Amino acid sequence: RADMGASSCFYGAGTGDQSFVRQGLAEVERAASAAPDDARVLLSMGHCLVSTAPPQTDEAIKTWQRIIDRNPSSPLVGQAQLLIAKYKTK
Repeated sequence: RADMGASSCFYGAGTGDQSFVRQGLAEVERAASAAPDDARVLLSMGHCLVSTAPPQTDEAIKTWQRIIDRNPSSPLVGQAQLLIAKYKTK
């Protein structure tokens, strides 16, 4: 669900069609209700949050920080750190 949702968010952001972003975010939220601390779900959630119009950047950064805090040995920690650094400056 999270990967499908993220794909929809990426597509919606790329085409400017927020209906895809809303659908994608809903899918990721469903995945998060089942696995709230899963690193992949959190990564996808952050991507969807920054794809909304207007972007929910602060919430995305908090979501990516949860990957670092709750899954410190995850291979996605590095990606979360890069995304935080990228969006903190915006």
